[in-house]
Amino acid sequence: MPSVSVEVLNLALSEFSRDVNPEGKKQLILLLDRACFHTGKGLEVPQGIELFYLPPYTPELQPAERLWSLLREVVVNKVFTKLSALEEVVMKRCQWFTRNREKVRAHVGFEWICKIEKQYEFR
Repeated sequence: MPSVSVEVLNLALSEFSRDVNPEGKKQLILLLDRACFHTGKGLEVPQGIELFYLPPYTPELQPAERLWSLLREVVVNKVFTKLSALEEVVMKRCQWFTRNREKVRAHVGFEWICKIEKQYEFR
């Protein structure tokens, strides 16, 4: 998305719920930081989704922060003459993330996240 807002998050949550939990039988927990658009007025959380907020000012607790090193591996020391070439490499790496969930989990699997995962029987 070219920008972020409560409206964009509402759209993302709606699409996520529809794609991941179409029958509404699962309880989904999303881990979020406290960005203004994650907590703003007008936020519409679909049924079956629970938002779990990290404490403020704790980037070291955010799993996504630990993904940067895995993403950098494919772009470090490379020159991209076109933005589209960079986008292609990043897109392929994001697809790699989805195909290699165990490697990603091992990289971002803070002990407290693993406890939440076990508690709610994710997978």
